[in-house]
Amino acid sequence: MKKIIKNITLFIMLAFLTAGRGQTGFSIETKGGYTNNTFANYLTLPDYYTNFNAFLNYDWLEDVQGIRLFYSGSLTAFNKYQDRTYHSHKVELTYYRYWGNNGNKINAGVNASKRFHTAEYSWYELFQYNAYLNTKIVLSQQFYGYLGANLLWQNYSILHAFSNWQNILYWRLSRFFDSGTTFILEADLLGKHYYPAGAMSNIDDLPEIVTIGEGSSQQFVGMIKAARALTPKTGLSIQILLRRNLTSSVRYLGSTTGYYYSDESLFDDIHGYNAQEVSLTLKKWLPWKINLTAASTLTWKHYNQRLALDLDGSPFPDERIRADKRWTHWISIKKMLKLGANLQPLALSINWTLLQNSSNDPYYNYNMNLFTFGISQNF
Repeated sequence: MKKIIKNITLFIMLAFLTAGRGQTGFSIETKGGYTNNTFANYLTLPDYYTNFNAFLNYDWLEDVQGIRLFYSGSLTAFNKYQDRTYHSHKVELTYYRYWGNNGNKINAGVNASKRFHTAEYSWYELFQYNAYLNTKIVLSQQFYGYLGANLLWQNYSILHAFSNWQNILYWRLSRFFDSGTTFILEADLLGKHYYPAGAMSNIDDLPEIVTIGEGSSQQFVGMIKAARALTPKTGLSIQILLRRNLTSSVRYLGSTTGYYYSDESLFDDIHGYNAQEVSLTLKKWLPWKINLTAASTLTWKHYNQRLALDLDGSPFPDERIRADKRWTHWISIKKMLKLGANLQPLALSINWTLLQNSSNDPYYNYNMNLFTFGISQNF
């Protein structure tokens, strides 16, 4: 693994040094915030956090095609629960090309990333490798089709039982109308395949590893979205999503200590439940060129064979299966400030998120408020 990362990094350095034709882009972003529920569970433990992101890319662009080398790095630091602080890094190579005479486009890319944690959370550490290929087909002037495939490898350096590879196939149709209305229809087929179960082993001081089902997971996701421009400065959209398991084999970490983030995929895998989801989004330009986005999403999650537990970690006498209903509301306000003729605009943002999770498993009965202020700058 380290050799692969080293070779990719060396390749990018050589590409930057030998590039004779291209352009460089660089941007930074920092966010500071507060949440009243750091771990997304019933304990409601608050904390402040700071997030810093840096992006660097080098592009080779021609008339009908282009290549981008890309690096991104991030650091997330917590004030009270400092052991949760982590940083991550990703390198990526992407390619696009227009084909035909009507705007058809093909995209392809590969990337590798690594997440680093403190000793207390070292078992979170993860290598990821991703390869994708997709194409946009212009069926008519206002009717587009999309086809794509994605392969993802995840390697947990300590939790070998959770190492896996995933495949995603998707198909999408987008139809635009002169009235300002857009319809999108999408169907996805997701697969997840764990490494052999023989690799499983419990580790001291870690939550319990729970396995449900055997073999691989296959899941169908269907989505329909309608968007409408109400005025030149106001748009509204509604999205309905359906998630159904065709086969399900999941592994997750069980814990009653409360010091693990419950929305992490190690604890809550999307292949572990069926779901229905409805989302409503409003976008509006306010005076002084302020951009407002407000959204609400209601999700019903029906877990597969996952027993709801009391706060002592024991099943209820009726052996009920866990079921959650989640409301997520968020508002984002963004303003671009022009600082000089030779500088890109500075982006200021204020964000608020309210997450209300109702569950028949009391550990997952909680509300979470998240406030964030952000600044970003492109160079």
